[in-house]
Amino acid sequence: MPTTRNDAPRLSGVIVAHGPLAEALRAAASQVVGEVTALDVVSNHGGSLEDMAAEVRAAIDRLGPRPCIVFVDSRGSSCATSSLGALVDFPHVRILSGVNLPMLVDFLLRRDDHDLDGMVARLLERGRNSVQLLKGPTA
Repeated sequence: MPTTRNDAPRLSGVIVAHGPLAEALRAAASQVVGEVTALDVVSNHGGSLEDMAAEVRAAIDRLGPRPCIVFVDSRGSSCATSSLGALVDFPHVRILSGVNLPMLVDFLLRRDDHDLDGMVARLLERGRNSVQLLKGPTA
């Protein structure tokens, strides 16, 4: 659950995704965990790579100097490409591709429990484990 104290959570995040997906993921996560803080969103809708890169940097700036994970929807996409520029300017940022709701919820619930690289390792595992074939009852 996001921190309920007056201070900010240990880790912040930015979701960078196509169209309305970033905002939809943030909204879905808030339905699961409650109020979501220190999690910004950037859409690729209507902007060039340079515009998106500037938006990603601005989002990281708004979140302050705390370590930050940038969640992108697809590796190799405009969202990922525009986010990679942030690594040069912000050594306290890591980028994870393939964001999904279980990964995001885990981040929000456990981001005060781990340092940046520990959380990245945790989220990579969580994301992989959430992709599974579900089988219904057999006849």
